[in-house]
Amino acid sequence: MNERINNIISSFSAPNGESTHILQRRSGGMVRLTGVGLLVFTVLIFVLLFRVLGPDEHPLALQRDVLLCEALGAEVWQALGAAGSTGLPGRAPGNPDGRSICELHLVPPAGQPLARVMLTTEADLRYRNLGQSLGRHINTFVAELKASGWEVLEVQGPWRRTHAFTGPGSETVLLIEDQGVFLWISSIDVPLERLLTFAQAVTEQLRSTG
Repeated sequence: MNERINNIISSFSAPNGESTHILQRRSGGMVRLTGVGLLVFTVLIFVLLFRVLGPDEHPLALQRDVLLCEALGAEVWQALGAAGSTGLPGRAPGNPDGRSICELHLVPPAGQPLARVMLTTEADLRYRNLGQSLGRHINTFVAELKASGWEVLEVQGPWRRTHAFTGPGSETVLLIEDQGVFLWISSIDVPLERLLTFAQAVTEQLRSTG
């Protein structure tokens, strides 16, 4: 057995007999990883642990210009008590075709929509070359709402990060970071608990269609 170990070690040795820092034999026949070998081994362990224990990236994180209304479908609106309703593409600066905005209007439509969902992915930010991470992008909205005097609400949810605000006209806004996507979900005259239930239905639906 010792002879086999010696042969393995010698195969990783430099011509002058010095170790190449991948395997090194210690006294008593023990073998240890050193140098490059130890570094490679550490990196592999880190990658394995990250995949097992790390965050589960959202399936839409690397997609751009998601057709949001199509991805949400009709059933998701039932969480707002609007069974049988479907969302319509919305309009906003920088999003003239409404691809990543979906709104549910009362019938007949009157003023603000009952609910609005806006989606931004990591791929969207890179394409628009905004020079900021998704987290910093969300922080910008948080800071703007606070500066505008919106009231901060304490909430918890199954997402990486959640912020809730209430402002003028009984409007409530949820800012959700869900492992690579940013969701802005707002509503008029909808209780916070129901809005959170709707937000969970939205995120589950988007993950299933990604």
